[in-house]
Amino acid sequence: MTMNHHASQALSFAVLLLFAAVGAPCARADMYGANLILNGDAESGSGSYSGSDVVSVPHWNSSGNFTVAQYGASTGVLATCPGPSSRGANYFAGGPNTAASSAWQDVNVSTIGSDIDADFVVCNLSGWLGGWSGDNDNAKLTAYYINASGQTIGSLTVGPVLAADRVNVTGLLYRQATIRIPHGTRTIRCMLTMTRVSGSYNDGYADNLSLTLVNSPPPAAPNNTNLLVNPGAELGSGSSDGSAVLPVPGWTTTGSFTVAQYGSGSDVISSDPGPPSRGANYFYGGYTTSPTTASQDLDVYSRAAEIDTSGLSCNLSGWLGGWSVQNDNAQFTANFLDANNQSLGALTIGPVTASDRTNLTGLLYRSAVAYVPSGTRTIRCTLLMTQYTGSYNDGLADNLSLTLSSAPQVTIVHGGGSVTVMWPDPAGDWTLQRTSNLAVSASWTDVTPPYQTSGNNRSYTLTGVSSTPVQFFRLRR
Repeated sequence: MTMNHHASQALSFAVLLLFAAVGAPCARADMYGANLILNGDAESGSGSYSGSDVVSVPHWNSSGNFTVAQYGASTGVLATCPGPSSRGANYFAGGPNTAASSAWQDVNVSTIGSDIDADFVVCNLSGWLGGWSGDNDNAKLTAYYINASGQTIGSLTVGPVLAADRVNVTGLLYRQATIRIPHGTRTIRCMLTMTRVSGSYNDGYADNLSLTLVNSPPPAAPNNTNLLVNPGAELGSGSSDGSAVLPVPGWTTTGSFTVAQYGSGSDVISSDPGPPSRGANYFYGGYTTSPTTASQDLDVYSRAAEIDTSGLSCNLSGWLGGWSVQNDNAQFTANFLDANNQSLGALTIGPVTASDRTNLTGLLYRSAVAYVPSGTRTIRCTLLMTQYTGSYNDGLADNLSLTLSSAPQVTIVHGGGSVTVMWPDPAGDWTLQRTSNLAVSASWTDVTPPYQTSGNNRSYTLTGVSSTPVQFFRLRR
């Protein structure tokens, strides 16, 4: 914090952990809607005016020199510095003369275990995180999902906020992330990590930390419907010039990723190339030279049987671009994950380079189609903004879309010692596959074209079926 007592010093490395109250994990009667982090705003108890005193922090287990400091003239963060509008008197700080400090609390969610295991519970994690001036001391908030055996089965992180994110200004920036809680979770351990990069004081700062749960059954993932939340950046406010890092509802963001307004103060004006129905805002890389991202997970458990057998097509599209002659760009990826969050494959559109745009500021339409790999249970969509030139990351994107579509209906006709497989002729870009094993790990082989065409149908006839093992067919593309 560069307190007065070390105003000329640089800083170093430290860890500040955040877990629920001292003693046994807390169980709540009503787990939904309320902030489950106790004393997440550092207001329960007194704060140090100088920041050099290590004070007790009610409702937290702590180690090292983790402390609470007051907003004020002697501390690193003034009441006028960037930070939460409702900030109270205190904030968390890494502490004096410490390379590692921690505080923690565990939230017992076993009372809603049946909801979690039914894939109904969404976790929202947020906080204001920051540091001092041009130093890279920082704070990071992580929720660890722990099963009944004490094993960590997943995590969600917000931060860190580095000096470049803060434009070398002392203060705190808002960060948030959302995820559906992994099956089997019974405890959520919230950990705030303060990292000292140089000097003697750990100037990682945090305030207004929050963990809330929502009972939200996963969507049915219907055909030909955009499954993305806030795909056009229209939920919430947009920055007039892209310099403000704003919350992006529905998306988990990193770095200075933000939303900007179409208009005279920003990269893209309404008359620049882009989507015909563009709304007021677009996604923007932000005021940084680092890559930034926004992501969201789409639950496709409801389509598991179709994914594993008859097949499901994923259609990815969006408007991607950049500014003038610079090659700053956007890339949008759908990563197909199994039930253990292991990748089974990916589908990507972009980037759109300056030459693609003929050196004009704007966005161009891109799309791609692939089948969803067998075993997929989650589709993780990530928008990556990459910077090449200048002080801003001028990756641009808008009107993103991910839709699913079923494979055409297959009809099987038996007769005369043969089997004929038929499907609609408009599905001519689909390939017929067959297997004798319907397990998820089944090996499917292509039935080599050409196929027969008759009227509105295509078909394939398999002869000599009396001596052939049982066969199963599907269409893929």
